[in-house]
Amino acid sequence: MFLKHSDVKGNDGKVYRYYKIVESVREDKTVRHKQLFKLGALSDEKAEQIRKILAVVSSPEQALVRLEDVLVEEHIDFLDIYIFILLWKEWSLETVFDENSFVQRLVINRCLSPRSKIGAVDWNQGCVLDHITPPKENKFGVYPDLDHITLNEESLQKHIAKKIIELGYDTLDAIVYDITSTYFDQSECVLAFRGYSRDHRSDKLQIVIALAVTPNGYPFYWRVYKGNTQDISTVTGFVDDVKRIFGIDKCLLVFDRGMVSGDNIEYVEDALYKYITAIDKNEIAGIGIESYPAFDQIDESNIDHILKDYTSYDKSLRYREYVINNKRYILGFDLDRRNDERSCREEKIAKFTEGIQKLNDELSDASRSRELEKVKSKVNYRIKRNKLSKIFTASYEEIKVTKGKKTVRSYRIDLSFNAEEYMKAGAMDGVTCFFTNTDATIVPANMVILQYRQKNIIEESFQDLKSQIKLRPIRLSRPIRVRAHVTICVLAYLLMNTFYERIKKIKDLPGMDDLFDELNKCKINILGVKDGSQKNASITKMTDLQTKVLKALGYESIAKSKEIKGILKKLKKM
Repeated sequence: MFLKHSDVKGNDGKVYRYYKIVESVREDKTVRHKQLFKLGALSDEKAEQIRKILAVVSSPEQALVRLEDVLVEEHIDFLDIYIFILLWKEWSLETVFDENSFVQRLVINRCLSPRSKIGAVDWNQGCVLDHITPPKENKFGVYPDLDHITLNEESLQKHIAKKIIELGYDTLDAIVYDITSTYFDQSECVLAFRGYSRDHRSDKLQIVIALAVTPNGYPFYWRVYKGNTQDISTVTGFVDDVKRIFGIDKCLLVFDRGMVSGDNIEYVEDALYKYITAIDKNEIAGIGIESYPAFDQIDESNIDHILKDYTSYDKSLRYREYVINNKRYILGFDLDRRNDERSCREEKIAKFTEGIQKLNDELSDASRSRELEKVKSKVNYRIKRNKLSKIFTASYEEIKVTKGKKTVRSYRIDLSFNAEEYMKAGAMDGVTCFFTNTDATIVPANMVILQYRQKNIIEESFQDLKSQIKLRPIRLSRPIRVRAHVTICVLAYLLMNTFYERIKKIKDLPGMDDLFDELNKCKINILGVKDGSQKNASITKMTDLQTKVLKALGYESIAKSKEIKGILKKLKKM
């Protein structure tokens, strides 16, 4: 049964709508509408009420329920998690890992709410992920899954590199490579050593992580090294792996100045790869440039005159190219950067001297005798940490401190400031020297600078790995599982980078944490009635921002997908 209307034009010229209730009947192989009740003219509101009543009468699935009898039985986390399930599928990662493994849950947990490995297994039980990939009963099976991740690390990297090209996200014509470190919380891992800490945690044991990404930030290669591994010692292994794992014969490698050595440059050239890097400021004098300006004398008033032979790259950076022994050196000077570097040095010196003054105040008020070697150790640590060993030297004078009837031995620290070394330290502020073996007709100097600056993408990758994805601290001890932890974090970053690259054009986006909170508000809601006679499952009405995000991702039909319809249907029957 359904409501049908007809429009009749009256003598006054107005159109009047008359309603009747009809049902469809078959007569002589044709279907016609049989009138059951004639209702006459109705208001739009009354007509809609009758339609709803007829819907209830006509369908056994419908029920008349008072609004106050409706109960919310459960909210299931949906939208934020399901987006990353779809990204996982886009990268075809389900073809790499066993369907019943914990890896997908571990990776998505790292994206949204990083926890320990067991904590990640327990995380958000009953969420939409459980209705797509039911979890294994034994949560401690997560540890064998970690071992499996590391054993298949290279095949996973090959898979990602292939998908980067297939999905059209990037090419492997240029590769940005760098290393970082991350620390442990009291580990006995054989990989854990003390070394140069990029996290400023020299008190912690650490590992070193090498990472290679495309210019758009998609990671496809990573390695874990012992914590005392130097940057410079990883380059040859990386070059070998690029050829062996990915079969890349020609590409441009972009890497940091800390990895530059004669042997490394020769090794890269022997592999027939092009490279773009930079050299340290203190090496510029030794590369054979006959003369270059006194950069420390440059200011706003004379820069055009002193750098008249230099080309402007942007508002601040100017450069000039030199070719020495068939190698290209692009010497650049950035006045804004020079001023920033000098301000940073002044701030560092101010904080250092303030810290020494506080230490002197403590020593002059000592209540017990102090040991000279321990005082020296504290001061030398601060000098070394701030890289001020050429500018400051410390001397120590023994003093007596009287407290009532008690006299103790202490010391006073005197700092000597070396003005000549201070001037030397600032002489090359704002100067960068880019270094490359690329052909100038193919990669001109301005493109060399652009490519080297794009290495910032890997520094951003490290920052996201450590902050959003919580790479640190590591709380595992077996090397195979430490490596697996790094892989899980890199996979999480792969999905996060894919997510961000697609939505970054949306205007007025909130921060990532706030954005994920917004996406998390869209749930699968299970509704019931007080008498328990019926149950329904539906998705929370989406906000404008949620809709914008889904459209940017290409997932605007998410609620109508066959998979989600199947989940809702299953939940209605539970």
